[in-house]
Amino acid sequence: MSNTHYSDAEIAAALEACAREPVHIPGAIQPMGCLVSLDANLGRIRQVSANIEDFLGISVADALAGEPRKVLGDELVDLLDTELVKQDGSRAIAVERTDE
Repeated sequence: MSNTHYSDAEIAAALEACAREPVHIPGAIQPMGCLVSLDANLGRIRQVSANIEDFLGISVADALAGEPRKVLGDELVDLLDTELVKQDGSRAIAVERTDE
């Protein structure tokens, strides 16, 4: 098995090419997560992915009708609020859930 080394320039070029690659299924959510979109004030859930029940145990209708703190929990909403303050203009924040 050969050990190939790439220069920083080659790696940068490969990453740039990858960034230009189009999304093959626009609007699709990766199967290892769900999407929850909140308003700018974190006071209302605006959108959720169809698979939210698989991850949070709540139906789409109940999630959309619910308050973010009841659906996501105080700890996560507080974390999102903290992260939004740090953002440089991007409003997307990825949160990883780990099973304990």
